[in-house]
Amino acid sequence: MSLVLIPIARSGRRFAKFVVRRRFPVMNSLLLPICLQFLLSAFATSDDCLFAVFEPRTDSVLLHANKSFVVRLNKPSAEEYTVLLDVEYPDVLLLERSSVRIPANSTEPNHVHYHAAHLKSNVYIAENRTSKSNVCETTQSLEENFVLISVYRLDVLNLVSTILGWVYFAAWTISFWPQILLNIRRKSVVGLNFDFLALNATGFLFYSVYNCALFYVMLVQFQYLDAVPNSVIPVQLQDVAFAVHALLATLLTCVQCFIYERGSQRISRICIVLLAVLWSVAIVGLIVAAVGSISWFIYVTLISYAKLVISIVKYIPQVILNYRRKSTEGFSIGAIFLDFTGGICSMCQMFIIAYNMDEWSQLFGDFTKFGLGLQSIIFDVIFFVQRYGLYGRYNPMKESVTSSTLSY
Repeated sequence: MSLVLIPIARSGRRFAKFVVRRRFPVMNSLLLPICLQFLLSAFATSDDCLFAVFEPRTDSVLLHANKSFVVRLNKPSAEEYTVLLDVEYPDVLLLERSSVRIPANSTEPNHVHYHAAHLKSNVYIAENRTSKSNVCETTQSLEENFVLISVYRLDVLNLVSTILGWVYFAAWTISFWPQILLNIRRKSVVGLNFDFLALNATGFLFYSVYNCALFYVMLVQFQYLDAVPNSVIPVQLQDVAFAVHALLATLLTCVQCFIYERGSQRISRICIVLLAVLWSVAIVGLIVAAVGSISWFIYVTLISYAKLVISIVKYIPQVILNYRRKSTEGFSIGAIFLDFTGGICSMCQMFIIAYNMDEWSQLFGDFTKFGLGLQSIIFDVIFFVQRYGLYGRYNPMKESVTSSTLSY
């Protein structure tokens, strides 16, 4: 993969030099170093030092059951190597031994058996390296030097949770297409609020940057693991696929706004101000990260918070537009059904996981994910009421959009 990407990166670097020097010379000293630093960090490799590898990275075990994990070295050691095991909750996972002795010149797997005594999620077992003089700290060592184990109550709930996860992933992924197909059928985007669209495009751009950075860029991964030790990178391939697909689908909808009938609709002044603030924060943060005042991980986390802000407010303009027009014509209710399905499945999964692992503090302690899911469902219900209750039988003689924008 890297052999394919390196020529692309070089071509992109040449293009960036042309644009910056020929078109925007004042940014030559700023933009190009940022691009080059990010490209170099993406293809960086870790030092080949000695450390213990735990396999698998994550695992789950039924309450009161016995299981094992593997400890080995990433490369042969010239002398005997002792791995001291550090358990986050010793009363939850009862280990058969507290250390593993690995003979010299061996990378053979060593099985460590344990008993699951209590319910708990994400209990880490890691190598205790406090007594070692030369501690290896690379992205690979920080990723592989521990195992996270969750103890659950029932197998069937584990299966239901997995199924719900795939259902809401599919529903949210497909939810972008009913609006696109409706626009094609009507040859019009009248009724689709442009504020909602502009906020969505910016939000999913930020979300794509966050996911791609944590999934692909080794420097960002190292900074995350250094800031949150004994944890797994919280981004998987399906997260990247969803974010990029959402961005491309939203941009396609934006293109439709230029080629189909749109009436007098435009982006409101309030939305422009909000977007200007968010983009200013993103650009200033980019500069601060480029000069090394903050880490790239902090920067991508910052723009992910901007996505959260957008998620909270993005539905409001569409609700107001439907109210002013006394109609939901032009706004796909199919997309809302899919979004509602995804939201319900996501929240059900959170409750099932909380019960199955007796981790209610994670559900209500970190209110961000739960609150955003609940907020999305509430807006979906409002759209249902508007479509099937308030304006379902309202059929205006002429679709007027003179008051469709939020002119404050």
